[in-house]
Amino acid sequence: MTTTNHPSDTPVASSGPELSITIDGESVTVEGSERGDEQGSAALKAHGFRWSRTLGAWFLPRPWRADTKRRRVREFAATMQRHGRSVEVIDTGAALDAAAIHAGRRDRAADRAEYHRDRAETAEQRAAEHDAERRRISDSIPLGQPILLGHHSQARHERDLERIRIADRKDREQTERARHHQAAARSADLAASDTENPVTTKRRIERLETERREVARVLEHYTARANESVDMSGGEIEHHADLTARADELDESIRHHRARLAEAVEQGRTVQWSREHFQPGDDARTRGSWVRVVRVNRVTLSVSSGYSWTNPLPYIEVLGRRRNGVVTSNPHAPGQQEQPAEPTVRPEVPQT
Repeated sequence: MTTTNHPSDTPVASSGPELSITIDGESVTVEGSERGDEQGSAALKAHGFRWSRTLGAWFLPRPWRADTKRRRVREFAATMQRHGRSVEVIDTGAALDAAAIHAGRRDRAADRAEYHRDRAETAEQRAAEHDAERRRISDSIPLGQPILLGHHSQARHERDLERIRIADRKDREQTERARHHQAAARSADLAASDTENPVTTKRRIERLETERREVARVLEHYTARANESVDMSGGEIEHHADLTARADELDESIRHHRARLAEAVEQGRTVQWSREHFQPGDDARTRGSWVRVVRVNRVTLSVSSGYSWTNPLPYIEVLGRRRNGVVTSNPHAPGQQEQPAEPTVRPEVPQT
């Protein structure tokens, strides 16, 4: 556990309670903020902190990256220093691997789905109650009965019509609220089911690998400066530390998602295609249609668009290959073949 105090550089009288920030894995919470502390609340909001009635404290969203959270904590502490208030930062040192983070998010998604289902059920019940109330009042008024102006029933009739309008409005509001929570529950159920599309996993790995290369280039720059005995400023030292931690997080996340992709390949839910599996003239299947392969590249296929240009098709989006009238859905299992359907390729337009 690491405890860091951030005292003010200039002795200014404190204008509020002392604040304490606890960093525990994915959780970053603030203690010490009291009701009426407008200065602290404004600074917390400005740096991305949110208030949780459940926790009774300010926090940073869990999905944020760890280096982003650390930077927000430092910036908030610096802001409070300028107001003459010290901030204690307590880092427990707890670090979750990518698998544990993924499992935690899946569990929270399941809890979120249950919450939205309960809210949807409550909204449906209230909508049914308002609808029943509207029908009860409507049934007490004869069909086509006008308001009898000046009659003793005029006031009651007008009140009943207003109650009908109010009940109808509340019925529609609760019905819309139920639909909202039902959609949110379906989305949370999908996140909790852990059945991510392998194409999405492949794209995430590519994105993580791209970021890892960018981080490596910046770290190499800092290493070169250190070899040249160039002193770094305080901000550069913090940036170097954040990048080093981010590199470790990226390596762990890439290993985790590669393992998930390998599991999907083993289960037959996806296939790893590459340039070795195609040649010009083949047909590639993607999203339910067949397209003609014009050129084979390292990362993508150049496929016919039906016009005078070609479109790029990433290998991660390829679902099958057709060559000489035979369809192959898995290049790593040559015996697994099936007869092709009629091609749906657009006719190529000769180039002029």
